[in-house]
Amino acid sequence: MLGHLRGSIDPWHSKGEPCDPEGIWVEKEGPLLFMASLLSDWPDDVPTVDLDDEGRHLRFIQIVAGYPAIGKGMYPLDWPTHPTSIKALRLSLFLDSLPVPSNYSATPFHSVRSAILYLDSKVHGYGSLSSPEGINHLHSNCLTLLFRSIRAASKENDEFSELTADEAVFLNNLHSSDNDRDGRWITGWDEAINIKRDRKEPFDSNNMHTFKLSKIQKWMEKWTSPPNENELEEWHPLRDGVRQNLLSGASVLLESLFAQLRRHILTNYRPGSIITDGGGRITFYAKKDKADVEGKLKDFVEGSFIIDRDKYHPYNHIITQSLEKFGSGEICTKCPEEVPLKTNEQQQQDVDLEDGESLKECSHGTQFPQWEWRKINRGWVPRSGAYQRFLKNDVFPKRFFPPISYKHYDETKPPLVDYPLYEGCPMCKPSHPIEKRESNPFKIPGVCFPHALTFEIGKSYKRRDFSIRTKGKYNPEGAQVHSCAAIDINALGHLFTSPLSDAVIDELHKFEINERVGINKEKLMRVLRNKESIYWLNENIDFEKESDEEFRKALNKYSSLIRDRLVIFKSRKSFQFNAKWWISISKTLEAEPQTYLGEIGAWVAAGDDLLLVRRGEKSESNETLKEILKQLDVQLQEQFPKSIPSVSFCAGLEYREVGATELTIFQIIQKSKNYENICKDNWKTRARDSGRGELYTTYFGSEEKKKPFDESFLWKEDGSPIEVLDTGNERSPVESSMICVAPRGNKNE
Repeated sequence: MLGHLRGSIDPWHSKGEPCDPEGIWVEKEGPLLFMASLLSDWPDDVPTVDLDDEGRHLRFIQIVAGYPAIGKGMYPLDWPTHPTSIKALRLSLFLDSLPVPSNYSATPFHSVRSAILYLDSKVHGYGSLSSPEGINHLHSNCLTLLFRSIRAASKENDEFSELTADEAVFLNNLHSSDNDRDGRWITGWDEAINIKRDRKEPFDSNNMHTFKLSKIQKWMEKWTSPPNENELEEWHPLRDGVRQNLLSGASVLLESLFAQLRRHILTNYRPGSIITDGGGRITFYAKKDKADVEGKLKDFVEGSFIIDRDKYHPYNHIITQSLEKFGSGEICTKCPEEVPLKTNEQQQQDVDLEDGESLKECSHGTQFPQWEWRKINRGWVPRSGAYQRFLKNDVFPKRFFPPISYKHYDETKPPLVDYPLYEGCPMCKPSHPIEKRESNPFKIPGVCFPHALTFEIGKSYKRRDFSIRTKGKYNPEGAQVHSCAAIDINALGHLFTSPLSDAVIDELHKFEINERVGINKEKLMRVLRNKESIYWLNENIDFEKESDEEFRKALNKYSSLIRDRLVIFKSRKSFQFNAKWWISISKTLEAEPQTYLGEIGAWVAAGDDLLLVRRGEKSESNETLKEILKQLDVQLQEQFPKSIPSVSFCAGLEYREVGATELTIFQIIQKSKNYENICKDNWKTRARDSGRGELYTTYFGSEEKKKPFDESFLWKEDGSPIEVLDTGNERSPVESSMICVAPRGNKNE
């Protein structure tokens, strides 16, 4: 039986037991000192202490939530392999394991992290108020919960006589100790903190909003390897040794969209509004008109590549740099320097334009009219008109990205946009043999700007990823790509959509019924318990069949309470998965010895989709990546010890040299992804034959959807490329991770 004094429920424990914070925060510095460093190093033009009360409080809330800025326009999930991202996620995971101090009567579904976010969201009207009254009282409530929980975790004295040294350092970095900020420093514990939803603000499914991308893998395949309709042997204009930059770049562009989307949600609807974040979607709760929220999201997407004061693309410099390269030598100097206005005669011939509207197109047939560019010492640089032309006009972002839906619980999958995106681009539509393959997309005649940009961002991402590696020695001769591994988590849909355990359902229904005499409490509890749709959240519940108005009001009241708790549970489960997954990756890479600096790189790191690359002499016999896969399996079991089913993965591993054959970098990436798919087919076949079809089943309310797969029994065969990872734990064998490893063979064969 779960009790309110036993701590915060662990959303990844199969029986709903409380979290154990032991061993989560393992850094030498205390959590408050790390929070202080995040505040002082915030990558923004305005130091934290110079912001107003609302601005400083928001940065504090972002840190608690796990969304501090770690770079210009970037949060931990936007660059999850960065050391600061891992520490920030570990900090928030630690706070999410701490119980709310018992004298504040919070439901055990709350952790200190979720309670602070909940208070902030409630005072801000669940996203409807940008500058609410009582911000300083809210701030004091949040600090009280934070400080008291950390003191309890470190077994310090809970009595407030003075601030601890770490508390003082944190507040100094948040507010400064200047005299005009004295009133912002906490001087005692707040005694009454209401961590409950207001009765006048019942849970409303209409306030659930979801942004989702569909068919991501198919989109990436088409964008990086468009259909070769004429079956040309040398059909792609980029050399195979550099084509992998398109793959990395495409993944990064999607992650950058979510980076900006997170900022939009954090600043407009608050960090506590986010319920799920991952798998190509973000779901959040905001008390605003659906049409208004959806409209702003659409406007946001259409302008996602355009930089302004309140919106910064994580690769802004690369976008500008790439546009400069794209326009190099192409600027039409026959056009005037400033935008010409149409004459009255021209205006009469073109009735679609209003009087005085600028002539927007170059009359000499180019895409580069001089008025959209500016000449400086280093050459031509784009003005706003050039950004608009190549990154927004013709609804470019909407056409570029995979299919987008904005409706909560909309599981329809719209078709991909028609390809090619640009008819004349040889990377969009291969139409004739390539005479010369290039390593630089800007040298390819007719290439479209989106493909060139994708390539450049892919190169930038790899530079950034290698730059954060600290193990190994420098190799002055450079390093060849030796092998790569494509990794995908198993049963992810089942893990997040499967029915709740009995223990969690029991706790959801554990509350005091404070109703007037005449309400049949036993009937009330029975009706609520038997209402399965109460757990679906996709629509509001209908109790209209109940004729007793008072009884119906009671049902609405307590069903709202149950669903409110369920949202807390789901949001914590989503956050904890992201944190535990990336902590597992980080610990795995730190545990394995590496000869060269930057020997292991994560060329794709998007949600549960991971592509690891090892650099080294391509012909050498080296099993580092294979050992990393085994170690990752161990780390996942440590992070999710009580999950049912076990958290596992399938992976495909390929080498540059296979027997007498030497593969290109792009080929081994493609083969590793193919092997991962083969591995997944074997994993699902094994699950089906073991009577565990639920492992590849996703649940949408009362509906079930089983993912199709190609039956395969390779894992049963002698000498099979399929290996089952047995890490010696107590999980069911059918839930174990699998890897599909390409045979190395003998080079002399």
